[in-house]
Amino acid sequence: MVKPKERFRIEELGIGTCPECDHSVTFTPTKKSNIYVCDQCDEKVYQYKNGKVHWYTLKEMPLMGVKPYNLSDK
Repeated sequence: MVKPKERFRIEELGIGTCPECDHSVTFTPTKKSNIYVCDQCDEKVYQYKNGKVHWYTLKEMPLMGVKPYNLSDK
């Protein structure tokens, strides 16, 4: 959950369909690069850009060859 004092520019927010809850949502960035939080279900997701933006759950990241993040890190 985003703390009330934290503010983000529009460019930092991500928009897409959450792979966990399947809703069209706004994703809030975290301190880690390419890791965002779904505003609907509060699940952490990974943003992958390759000509098209894809959103993956952190559970799917090892399948893509990306080093998984510790889920307890914020």
